[in-house]
Amino acid sequence: MSMPPAQPPGWYYAQGDPPGTHRWWDGTQWVGGPVAVAPTAYGGQPAPGVPGYGGPGFGSTRPVQYAGWWRRFGAYLLDSLILGVPGGVINTIAQSAAPKKTVACTDFRGRAALCEQPTAGGWLLISIVGVALFVAGVAYYAYFNGTKGQTLGKQACGIKVLDRNTLAPIGTGRAVGRYFGSIVSAIPCLLGFLWAAWDQDKQTWHDKMVNSVVVMENR
Repeated sequence: MSMPPAQPPGWYYAQGDPPGTHRWWDGTQWVGGPVAVAPTAYGGQPAPGVPGYGGPGFGSTRPVQYAGWWRRFGAYLLDSLILGVPGGVINTIAQSAAPKKTVACTDFRGRAALCEQPTAGGWLLISIVGVALFVAGVAYYAYFNGTKGQTLGKQACGIKVLDRNTLAPIGTGRAVGRYFGSIVSAIPCLLGFLWAAWDQDKQTWHDKMVNSVVVMENR
């Protein structure tokens, strides 16, 4: 990738990037990925970004600021509470309401005892509620991340998940892919999540899977 010789910090086209994009040059090296340039930006300093986002524009002196790992972790905790508390209550109610039967069992000391366990219909009720809660969680992340760029937790922490190239919302389809990608990120001891701590664009594995970035929200 070529570098503009002796150029001051600013947005420039980097050879090898898609046409109609610019990267931030800090005076010595490229910072971040390619960003789409607004068609009306020419005639002055290029204005990467999309209308309504509030990204860098005329006279901009800095690139998009990627969200730090701890801020993202805080947003994840808030979203977990938003989904987990009501989900836990609903699941508890379902298990209490499920039909049960008395069967022979052993207690923690290995002695014979009588226990209650759900009937086949009870297990079906519990399973349906569990699937419904899982689908509701996927729909929550797909809708808010895909259409608005932020869940309620991200909104509270002032961050957004956007397309890496255009800084536009990624859409519900990619948001669903990002959600299931997060499961892959969690499998090897959360390595896919921790990756954002040292990645140049602070991307997790599931960000890389759908070409998204998490940025600070301009308020």
